[in-house]
Amino acid sequence: MGPLSNSPDPNDWPMYHRTYSGHRYSPLAQVNRDNVQKLQVAWVHQPGRIEQGLLGTPIAVDGVLYYSAAYNRVFALDRATGKELWHYYPKLDPVVSTLFFQPNNRGVAYGHGKIFLGTLDGHVVALDTHTGREVWKTAALDTRKCSCNFTGAPLGPRRLALRT
Repeated sequence: MGPLSNSPDPNDWPMYHRTYSGHRYSPLAQVNRDNVQKLQVAWVHQPGRIEQGLLGTPIAVDGVLYYSAAYNRVFALDRATGKELWHYYPKLDPVVSTLFFQPNNRGVAYGHGKIFLGTLDGHVVALDTHTGREVWKTAALDTRKCSCNFTGAPLGPRRLALRT
Protein backbone atom coordinates (compact mmCIF):
# COMPACT_ATOMS: atom_id res chain seq x y z
CA MET A 1 0.00 0.00 0.00
CA GLY A 2 1.20 3.53 -0.72
CA PRO A 3 2.08 6.42 1.60
CA LEU A 4 -1.51 7.69 1.56
CA SER A 5 -2.83 4.50 3.12
CA ASN A 6 -2.67 3.45 6.75
CA SER A 7 0.14 1.01 5.80
CA PRO A 8 2.93 2.98 4.09
CA ASP A 9 6.13 1.40 2.84
CA PRO A 10 7.93 0.18 6.02
CA ASN A 11 10.92 2.41 5.12
CA ASP A 12 8.76 5.55 4.97
CA TRP A 13 7.38 7.83 7.68
CA PRO A 14 5.12 10.15 5.63
CA MET A 15 3.43 12.12 8.41
CA TYR A 16 3.74 13.10 12.06
CA HIS A 17 2.46 9.81 13.55
CA ARG A 18 3.57 7.75 10.51
CA THR A 19 0.00 6.50 9.86
CA TYR A 20 -3.53 7.74 10.45
CA SER A 21 -3.85 5.35 13.42
CA GLY A 22 -1.41 7.59 15.34
CA HIS A 23 0.49 4.71 16.97
CA ARG A 24 3.94 6.02 15.91
CA TYR A 25 5.08 2.42 15.35
CA SER A 26 7.71 1.33 12.84
CA PRO A 27 7.66 -2.26 11.57
CA LEU A 28 11.39 -2.11 10.83
CA ALA A 29 13.50 -4.55 12.85
CA GLN A 30 17.09 -3.62 11.93
CA VAL A 31 17.56 -1.78 15.25
CA ASN A 32 16.65 -3.89 18.27
CA ARG A 33 17.45 -4.32 21.97
CA ASP A 34 20.66 -6.18 21.18
CA ASN A 35 22.23 -3.55 18.91
CA VAL A 36 20.66 -0.20 19.83
CA GLN A 37 23.69 0.74 21.97
CA LYS A 38 25.87 0.57 18.83
CA LEU A 39 24.01 3.37 17.01
CA GLN A 40 26.19 6.32 16.01
CA VAL A 41 25.54 9.70 14.45
CA ALA A 42 25.75 9.34 10.68
CA TRP A 43 25.41 13.04 9.78
CA VAL A 44 24.15 16.39 11.09
CA HIS A 45 22.25 19.12 9.27
CA GLN A 46 22.22 22.74 10.50
CA PRO A 47 18.93 24.50 9.67
CA GLY A 48 20.00 27.99 10.74
CA ARG A 49 17.56 29.80 13.02
CA ILE A 50 16.12 27.46 15.64
CA GLU A 51 14.36 29.65 18.19
CA GLN A 52 12.69 27.36 20.76
CA GLY A 53 14.53 24.37 19.27
CA LEU A 54 13.39 21.89 16.67
CA LEU A 55 9.96 20.60 17.62
CA GLY A 56 8.88 18.69 14.52
CA THR A 57 9.04 15.01 13.70
CA PRO A 58 11.02 14.54 10.48
CA ILE A 59 9.22 12.57 7.79
CA ALA A 60 10.83 10.19 5.30
CA VAL A 61 9.56 9.21 1.87
CA ASP A 62 11.43 7.41 -0.93
CA GLY A 63 14.89 7.95 0.57
CA VAL A 64 14.39 11.65 1.34
CA LEU A 65 14.04 13.13 4.83
CA TYR A 66 11.91 16.29 5.15
CA TYR A 67 11.69 18.49 8.22
CA SER A 68 10.68 21.96 9.30
CA ALA A 69 12.46 24.44 11.51
CA ALA A 70 11.62 27.86 12.97
CA TYR A 71 9.84 30.36 10.71
CA ASN A 72 8.39 27.51 8.62
CA ARG A 73 11.67 26.76 6.92
CA VAL A 74 11.52 23.34 5.25
CA PHE A 75 14.47 21.13 4.27
CA ALA A 76 14.78 18.05 2.07
CA LEU A 77 17.83 15.88 2.75
CA ASP A 78 19.21 12.70 1.28
CA ARG A 79 18.34 10.22 4.04
CA ALA A 80 21.59 8.26 3.69
CA THR A 81 24.11 11.12 3.45
CA GLY A 82 22.38 14.16 4.94
CA LYS A 83 23.13 16.18 1.79
CA GLU A 84 20.67 19.04 1.43
CA LEU A 85 18.61 18.56 -1.72
CA TRP A 86 16.61 21.79 -1.36
CA HIS A 87 15.28 24.22 1.21
CA TYR A 88 12.22 26.44 1.34
CA TYR A 89 12.20 29.75 3.21
CA PRO A 90 8.68 31.20 3.03
CA LYS A 91 7.96 34.88 2.74
CA LEU A 92 5.89 35.36 5.89
CA ASP A 93 3.59 38.28 6.57
CA PRO A 94 5.41 40.84 8.78
CA VAL A 95 2.58 40.49 11.33
CA VAL A 96 4.39 37.34 12.53
CA SER A 97 7.07 39.45 14.26
CA THR A 98 4.42 41.36 16.25
CA LEU A 99 2.54 38.40 17.65
CA PHE A 100 2.90 36.76 21.05
CA PHE A 101 3.71 33.22 19.90
CA GLN A 102 7.10 31.72 19.13
CA PRO A 103 8.14 30.97 15.51
CA ASN A 104 8.31 27.20 15.96
CA ASN A 105 6.66 24.51 13.87
CA ARG A 106 5.92 20.86 14.62
CA GLY A 107 6.33 19.38 11.18
CA VAL A 108 5.26 18.72 7.64
CA ALA A 109 3.32 15.95 5.87
CA TYR A 110 3.58 14.15 2.54
CA GLY A 111 0.84 13.41 0.04
CA HIS A 112 0.19 13.44 -3.71
CA GLY A 113 3.86 14.19 -4.48
CA LYS A 114 3.83 17.29 -2.26
CA ILE A 115 5.04 18.38 1.15
CA PHE A 116 2.36 20.23 3.14
CA LEU A 117 2.80 22.69 5.99
CA GLY A 118 0.79 25.22 7.95
CA THR A 119 2.45 28.59 8.43
CA LEU A 120 2.83 31.16 11.17
CA ASP A 121 0.84 33.66 9.09
CA GLY A 122 -2.17 31.37 8.64
CA HIS A 123 -1.55 29.72 5.27
CA VAL A 124 -1.46 26.15 4.07
CA VAL A 125 1.36 25.57 1.58
CA ALA A 126 2.15 22.69 -0.77
CA LEU A 127 5.74 22.20 -1.98
CA ASP A 128 6.98 20.05 -4.84
CA THR A 129 8.92 17.13 -3.31
CA HIS A 130 11.64 17.22 -5.99
CA THR A 131 12.39 20.97 -6.07
CA GLY A 132 10.91 22.55 -2.95
CA ARG A 133 9.09 24.98 -5.23
CA GLU A 134 5.83 26.34 -3.85
CA VAL A 135 3.06 24.63 -5.85
CA TRP A 136 0.19 26.41 -4.14
CA LYS A 137 -0.57 28.48 -1.07
CA THR A 138 -3.92 29.41 0.40
CA ALA A 139 -4.98 31.49 3.39
CA ALA A 140 -6.79 29.35 5.94
CA LEU A 141 -7.20 31.99 8.64
CA ASP A 142 -6.55 35.69 9.12
CA THR A 143 -3.69 35.96 11.61
CA ARG A 144 -4.18 39.73 11.90
CA LYS A 145 -7.76 39.24 13.14
CA CYS A 146 -7.39 36.21 15.40
CA SER A 147 -3.72 36.34 16.45
CA CYS A 148 -3.55 32.61 15.73
CA ASN A 149 -1.41 30.41 13.50
CA PHE A 150 -0.53 26.85 12.58
CA THR A 151 2.12 25.14 14.68
CA GLY A 152 0.97 21.53 14.42
CA ALA A 153 2.02 19.17 11.68
CA PRO A 154 -0.71 18.52 9.13
CA LEU A 155 -1.96 15.02 8.47
CA GLY A 156 -1.14 13.78 5.00
CA PRO A 157 -4.17 14.04 2.75
CA ARG A 158 -5.97 10.74 2.14
CA ARG A 159 -7.61 11.96 -1.03
CA LEU A 160 -8.51 15.12 -2.84
CA ALA A 161 -12.18 15.64 -3.51
CA LEU A 162 -13.39 17.89 -6.31
CA ARG A 163 -16.65 19.71 -5.78
CA THR A 164 -18.66 20.92 -8.72
